[in-house]
Formats: sequence, structure tokens, C-alpha cells
Amino acid sequence: MIARLTVLAAAVVAVVLLTGSLRTARDVERGAALIEGGRAPARVDEALALLHGAAGRTADTAPLVRAAELQLFAGRDAGALADARAATRREPENARAWLVLAQAAARLGDAGSEDAARRRLALLVAAP
Repeated sequence: MIARLTVLAAAVVAVVLLTGSLRTARDVERGAALIEGGRAPARVDEALALLHGAAGRTADTAPLVRAAELQLFAGRDAGALADARAATRREPENARAWLVLAQAAARLGDAGSEDAARRRLALLVAAP
């Protein structure tokens, strides 16, 4: 009886975890579809809401990096910088996040942050 309850509990936990992962992946994909659909402010805001929601439910930095890229594309440089910084804190080995951070910092005139990000990016790209 205890073995059956253990298996049932494990199955319930697996379903809950899988459902959360699928929701996160779906939100990232919906956000990406909105990005591809155009840059209208309402679409950008909707995509960012989905991406930030997904970022809050996963340790994966992909939603944050995509949000940073979208904001950079939409001219929301301060938001892009904030999301890129958050992504690099979560995953210091993410070259794509460092690139977006460098680009956003450059647009904002933050030469120190841009230089530091480009140095980090060069180290990551040069590493075997």
C-alpha cells in the first residue's frame, strides 16, 4: 500500500512540474510570436508580460534574454539593460545575454558597463 501511495505521489509531482514547464515554454513561444508579429507598443507590452511571467517561473534565462532583445529592438534601452543584467546574474556564462547587455549599455551611453560586458563576452567566446 505504501509503495502505491509513493508512486501516486511521485506521479502527481511529475504532472505538476511538467504542467509548469509546458506553460513556461508556451508563454515564451507566444511572446516570440508576438515579437515577430510587429513592434506596436501594445504587442511589445503583451510579449514582455508573457516573457517576464515565464522568466519568473523558470531558472532558464531564455525568457529574460528574449525580453531584453525585444526591448532593445523596440528602443526601450533601459528595460533591455535591466533584463540583460538579470540574465547575466542568473547565468554568467550566457554570451547572448552579455551581448545584449553591451548593446543596451552602449545605447544608454554607459561606457563602463559596455566595456565590461564586451570583455566578458570576449572571454566567453574565446573559451574552448
